[in-house]
Amino acid sequence: MALLWADLGLAQSIVGGCEAPSPALRKKHRVDVNEKLEYQLKFLGMNRGKAFFQTRKTKGGFWVKSKGKLKLDGFFHWLDAIDGRMVSFLNPKNSKPGRMYNHIYAGNSGEVRESAVFSADHHVSGTLIYKGRKRPATLQGTSEVVDALSALYYLRHRKFKAQKKFCFEVYHRRRLWRVEGQMSHKENISVQAGKGDAIVLKATVRRLGGGKSQGQRHPVKLWLSHDRHRLPLKFEAPIGFGDLRAELVGYNLSP
Repeated sequence: MALLWADLGLAQSIVGGCEAPSPALRKKHRVDVNEKLEYQLKFLGMNRGKAFFQTRKTKGGFWVKSKGKLKLDGFFHWLDAIDGRMVSFLNPKNSKPGRMYNHIYAGNSGEVRESAVFSADHHVSGTLIYKGRKRPATLQGTSEVVDALSALYYLRHRKFKAQKKFCFEVYHRRRLWRVEGQMSHKENISVQAGKGDAIVLKATVRRLGGGKSQGQRHPVKLWLSHDRHRLPLKFEAPIGFGDLRAELVGYNLSP
């Protein structure tokens, strides 16, 4: 969730590459269409909002359209109020994005619109509209690059081995953010939507390219169901003196 509070300054050049490889694609990979996921968002154990995600085929079937909605109530100065809509067009062969659109209202930042196009060589070209100004960005990633929404599907269709490190990058607000982590262990987990075995991914997220927040590592933790669907069951990220948590409360899977 650190990606939601990105700096809006000018994009900078990227220095240094990933020390670990991108996670490999699972052999039995498939982006489920007509899938719907619903999450409860909590901060300090209190319900603060909800998130919804769904997928469907596009005309021609070349892309899978993923849509996300996020509604988050603010909590003093530690948590910004957010009302966001996100769209990402996924390549069904590898779950990576071809293009994306975001439209977000944030309590402190106001309205932000963003779009981007991704190429196979880790190159991304984007435009951010903030306070009536268009701010373009052209960045070259050093590993596989996805956007914040497609990262959800990208991770679900990768294979992980215990203690084997992975690295990839996320484009958000005209910046690249590096995600470095590993699969920690497997455990049995219970969420509102049900219970079962899960693989646990632990990672850090940091912004690249200069600025006062460059290099600051934000820890995140993700539980994926240990089955074919790899459903994101729970997500945790510390913010200020508390944790922001997302927990799966409902889902509808394609046949």
